This record gives sequence, C-alpha cells and structure tokens, in this order.
Amino acid sequence: RPLEPEGFGFQLIGQEPLDIPGLGCLQARVADAPEGEDRWTAEFDADRVKFPLIVRSFKLGDAFQPSGMAGRKKLKELFIDRKIDRFWRCRIPLVTTHGGEIIWVVGVRRSELFRPRTGKGQVLKLTFRPENAFKNLSL
Repeated sequence: RPLEPEGFGFQLIGQEPLDIPGLGCLQARVADAPEGEDRWTAEFDADRVKFPLIVRSFKLGDAFQPSGMAGRKKLKELFIDRKIDRFWRCRIPLVTTHGGEIIWVVGVRRSELFRPRTGKGQVLKLTFRPENAFKNLSL
C-alpha cells in the first residue's frame, strides 16, 4: 500500500497570493458584486468570511454543506461520488474559516453556508491557479 502524503496547512491572511507547493496558487480579492464562478473560482459573502482563512488538506471525518444542498455531507462521500482517486483526496486544498468550517473544496464544490447574498454587500472572490498535474485532474 502506498504511503499517505503528509498533510499541509497554510494561512491566507489577506489579498496576498498564497503558493501551495506542488498544487498551485490561491488569490483572494474583494469585489462589489458577484462576477461569476467556475471550477477554479468561488465567491462568498465577504461579511461572513473573515481572515485569516486556513488552506489545508483533507482529514478523516471532514464534512461541509455543499452548495445546493440542505444538509451536511462527509468529504469522503463527496470524493467517492465524484470518483476522485484516493491519491488526490489528500492533495485537494480545502479552504476553511479560522473556526474550521469548510467553505470551499477547491476545484470541486463551494459551501452553501457562505453563498453571496443577491444584491447585498461585498463578495470575497477566491481564485486558484493550479499547477500542471493538478490542472489536468478530472474533478
């Protein structure tokens, strides 16, 4: 059985880019209105998400409320549903609040709890620029 990779954890303190070795770069920016999301960009209610954010690897037992769902889901189940290989599960960055709530499984799904409010307040936009191997991963 192959060895599990060591976990990682970094703080995203503000709008300075955060390099995650071997995976890519995460950038935060505040906007006045939603600009749209894609696989590598997610938007959140800037009034509810406070810095510093923690960017870390998956841990057994992790759960969050995926966008579009009413309840919580274990990340392990989400990874299985999306057919994400075990090799990549511990490498996909998770963005969490300082209190530990997962707000974004990078490249996979955003949390429903921190969705931007329509027409109200500023938006925190997180953009991830993946490195080559991660960019080609089918999520």
